[in-house]
Amino acid sequence: MRNSRLLLPLAAASATAGITAAAYFPAIFLFFLFLLIILIKTRHTFLTFVCFFSFLLFFSLYAVTDSQNVSSYQQGTYQFKAVIDTIPKIDGDRMSMMVKTPDSETWAAAYRIQSADEKERLLYIEPGMSCELTGTLEEPRHATVPNTFDYNEYLYRQHIHWNYSVTSIQNCSEPEHFKYKVLSLRKYIISFTNSLLPPDSAGIVQALTVGDRFYVEDEVLTAYQKLGVVHLLAISGLHFWDFNSGFVFYHDSSRYNQRKGVSYVAIISAALCDVDRRCSFSASRRFNVRCLFSWKSRQMACPLGNGNLPFIHFLTALQSLSSL
Repeated sequence: MRNSRLLLPLAAASATAGITAAAYFPAIFLFFLFLLIILIKTRHTFLTFVCFFSFLLFFSLYAVTDSQNVSSYQQGTYQFKAVIDTIPKIDGDRMSMMVKTPDSETWAAAYRIQSADEKERLLYIEPGMSCELTGTLEEPRHATVPNTFDYNEYLYRQHIHWNYSVTSIQNCSEPEHFKYKVLSLRKYIISFTNSLLPPDSAGIVQALTVGDRFYVEDEVLTAYQKLGVVHLLAISGLHFWDFNSGFVFYHDSSRYNQRKGVSYVAIISAALCDVDRRCSFSASRRFNVRCLFSWKSRQMACPLGNGNLPFIHFLTALQSLSSL
């Protein structure tokens, strides 16, 4: 088919335009101008139809998803058994975390620690534990200064609608789901580095190993931001690719049967990175695109190998699901 090489790039651009138009409706006029240019330049009706279908599909998906982004609760006091959905962060006398209600709605919870003994007890709370919580729901604050960070909008994009001011935490039970075992491992790494390293080094080590910048000192973080190199404290495509480069080296120096096993180990490591959501979408996307390029050029630079292309698509889909 003529202009077939343009099919996927233009469909992807149209999908992006659909999401943009759903959030900012005037963008729809720019898309129709874009569609008209494609029709004039290519004179290809099928290509134009695919672009329009891609735009309409993602416009509808975004609109439906956003319309369901509502809360079933109202402001007030609530008491029930909730699941600790993230690693609890303790900063002075304040503990913050995300909790999941019995009907799977997520709240941003915060608790004021009353004593040093209680602080020691709270250190043993693990992600996935079910605890009896009592507290008050409050609406997150909007930005008071135009064009600055809006905490309410930030939580809304994560399907979180309430701040939960907890006054009591009692009767916590052990986690059951496997994903919380992975989070517990991350918590152990953070606790281990906090106990082993000086405070000014522990935060940087945690940022580079598990992607957690909570314990990086404010002065250090501000300095990195002013220098424009704050991305060095995040798990980026470089870290992700270096991790899998070990598998590449072993892959190229091993026999065929060993290569097959090494490829699957690389697949599992990449999938765990995505499920845990510590690798950014762009980081693991770069890895997958490199694999696609290697497959296309029939090179063995990709640790997943030429025969594992379906698994690359699986990882890409997994990234999309983990970002919802």
